[in-house]
Parts: sequence; C-alpha cells; structure tokens
Amino acid sequence: MKAIFYFTSPLLIIFITNANACNNNSLGTLNLYNKNVNCISNTGTVILNNVTVKSNTMIVGELTAQGSSINDLDVTGKVDFSRNTTVIGNINIVGELKASNTKFEKPISITSSIIELKDGTNTNNIYIRKNNGRNYDEFIYLTNSTVNGNITFESGKGKVVLDSRSKITGSLNGGATIYR
Repeated sequence: MKAIFYFTSPLLIIFITNANACNNNSLGTLNLYNKNVNCISNTGTVILNNVTVKSNTMIVGELTAQGSSINDLDVTGKVDFSRNTTVIGNINIVGELKASNTKFEKPISITSSIIELKDGTNTNNIYIRKNNGRNYDEFIYLTNSTVNGNITFESGKGKVVLDSRSKITGSLNGGATIYR
C-alpha cells in the first residue's frame, strides 16, 4: 500500500500545482478595482473596474468590466463590458454579450441568442456558433458600432439589427440584415 501512495503522491502534487497556476482562482463574487493582475479564474460573479488582466480570464458565471483591459477571454455565462474596455486576446463566450464603448481586437467566437454592441463598440469578425441543444434565431444588435470584418451565423438563422450609424465592413453569412 505504501508503494502506491508514494507513487501517486507526486502526480497529485503536479496536478495541484498546475491547477493553481492562476493566482486569482476564486469561487463566488470577485471585485477588483484599479489593479493589474496576471490572470483570473472564477466560478461566480466577477466585477472589474479599471483592471488590466495580462493573461487568461476564465469565468463560469458573470463578468462585468468597466475601463479594463483583458487579454484572452473564456466565459460561460453573461458578459457586460462598458466605458473603454478593451479585449486584446482571443474571445470565446458561451452566453449573452453586451458591450458599450468597447474594443475587441480579435474576432469574437460566441454561442448566444443575443449579442448587443453599442455606443462606439468596435470589433473584428464575429462567429456565432450553432447551439445544438436549441432551435432559435440568433440576434446581433448594432447601435452606433462597427464590425470590421465578417459576421457568420453557423446556424443560418441569424439576424443583424443595425441603426444608421452602424456598419459591417465585411460580409454577412448565414443571416439577414434588419435596418432600423
């Protein structure tokens, strides 16, 4: 029995060390204000105000950010960005996205039925993945915002609702445009 314990013990230590590679692992509500952090890993609610995240942000729950800079983003849940927030890395979201006065420097990859981009939000390509578990239309609402690239709806059931101040510089694939 001791041989098995000593054999598995280093494996357990390696697993625990890798699991805690992000110093900001948390469960519940995490509020960060005026900070620079390496990464964030949270299950629950994350609120960022004037925060710079240098590496990965991984959240299962809800993310709200104002005036923040985020590198790679992976969220399962609700995302709400505003007031000069910038996402400079890869973006993967499963859930709702609302962004106001936000810049996405890389394409957005998302599974969602509703995406709202408003008040000067700029992004590159948007790829909306098909949700295999549900059969519903997917909507992107653009209000005074720009998509510098293509919008692709994998399901073929997409609708982009845009006002006269918004534009898409690329093509719309798998969806229709509704002008308001």
